[in-house]
Amino acid sequence: MTPDFQSPPTSVGIDIGYGHTKVVVFEGSARPRTFTFPSYTPSGLYGTNNLEAPKARSMRVLPILVGSRLFHIGEDSRLVGDPRAERTRLDDYAATASYEALMLGALAMTQCPRIDSLVLGLPLTTIGSFSALLETTYQGDVNLGGPTVAGSGSVKVDRVRVVAQPVGALVHAGMTDARLANPSSVTLVIDLGYFTLDALVCEGMQAVPGRATSVEGGISSYIDALQAATAEAYAQLYPQDNTALRLPHVRYEAVLQAAAPEIQTSNGPVPLEGPRALAASALVQALESMKGRLGSLHDVTHAVLTGGGASILEPVFRARFPNIASVSVSPDPQLAIATGYAHLASSIIGAAHK
Repeated sequence: MTPDFQSPPTSVGIDIGYGHTKVVVFEGSARPRTFTFPSYTPSGLYGTNNLEAPKARSMRVLPILVGSRLFHIGEDSRLVGDPRAERTRLDDYAATASYEALMLGALAMTQCPRIDSLVLGLPLTTIGSFSALLETTYQGDVNLGGPTVAGSGSVKVDRVRVVAQPVGALVHAGMTDARLANPSSVTLVIDLGYFTLDALVCEGMQAVPGRATSVEGGISSYIDALQAATAEAYAQLYPQDNTALRLPHVRYEAVLQAAAPEIQTSNGPVPLEGPRALAASALVQALESMKGRLGSLHDVTHAVLTGGGASILEPVFRARFPNIASVSVSPDPQLAIATGYAHLASSIIGAAHK
């Protein structure tokens, strides 16, 4: 039986990472809508059932109730909670209340009462354990945990597909570079996440069995190294200060996103050129671990780098693998995976029409 699609059909891709949550919405031929917000989930700050806290009302956050816990999800979530709080890695992240709050917040932000096709992604390390859970949880009538969509607080999702995160990057890259779809092309797709580096080798648009891995050493490892190197530079620049420089990850993330040449401290600026060169060793180590698991890469003809830290990884990757001549950073790398998911969701709708 052919589904009764709304007009125009709605396809959504959601990429939840430890750093940020990315959402891409396709509605027919209309221009895609995109949303990005920190994957930060302050909860229980204003009482279990208080969905209208004055502080939160004045910010770009959505109140999301998961069980007995109230979360505030959105662009200003760090202003509602402790802005210095660091992220914690959990192996069962996709099964936590925080992940559910991010998912419900992302669905609410689409403002779609119905989604014909939804594609989600998981890291290579957890897709086997949690894909069925996500497909079951987010298909059908989904309660959004707050007064969001047209007062109804729910969205109907017709179908859900869960894929490995790097697949979204490959699909997105293939939309802009036709060479990648050629079966003779061998492409290495790298997603530099917050805690891990995921890598996938594909022939054309098909993943090669056994040639995928996830290694420690995401952008957080780079920031750890940058913190240490910056602290050493600070001590040399400002010897009168006997205390060690300790700035939270979020400060470095903002500086890296802005491509700023220095970071400000209470005593003055610290140039980052030297610390960044030293911190690159963390990315080299991650690439060495990746190669150790994937084996020879002599057959790779193209490399696609994605994730929020892709531009930081690019020069390090080129230096380590000079024989891979075609190396590209996904256009808008932070949204690349979610955009690939949305394209996959659209193709699922197209297949259902046949």
